[in-house]
Amino acid sequence: QEEMTQEALEKELLKSLRMEGYTNWSEDVLRYTDAVLEQKNGTSSGVVAVDYTSKGSLGSYSKVMSGNQLEWVAGHVQEKMKSLAGEIYEGNVQINPYKYKKETGCDYCPYVTICRQAGQKITYREIKPQKDDEILKTIRTEQEELKNE
Repeated sequence: QEEMTQEALEKELLKSLRMEGYTNWSEDVLRYTDAVLEQKNGTSSGVVAVDYTSKGSLGSYSKVMSGNQLEWVAGHVQEKMKSLAGEIYEGNVQINPYKYKKETGCDYCPYVTICRQAGQKITYREIKPQKDDEILKTIRTEQEELKNE
């Protein structure tokens, strides 16, 4: 086997640590996140899921949101956490796993070996695939309704 150069090792390490979530699309934020993105034309970040086409526009695989969109998502997550905490506090802790495509919540659950549903036919909550913009639209509507209450 060939030994990797130090530069190749560093590149592979950065690639393995690359964040795959969404980033604020503000040029200032992107520039401070990864200096490579200052060049724009045809560059790809090794730090976040952002790349630029040769013409300098964001690439189709870039995962970016506006500041407002990130606030909507953060608000949605906060409301969901409050709701779930309230349910747990009220004693509502029934087994209610999801299924998304071929993946289920049971695939990652550390309690699968002691679950009272193990060995039985499990009924899953089916999560239908949606595009990111559809999800954002739903979250935005929910967040605007909460502000109006």
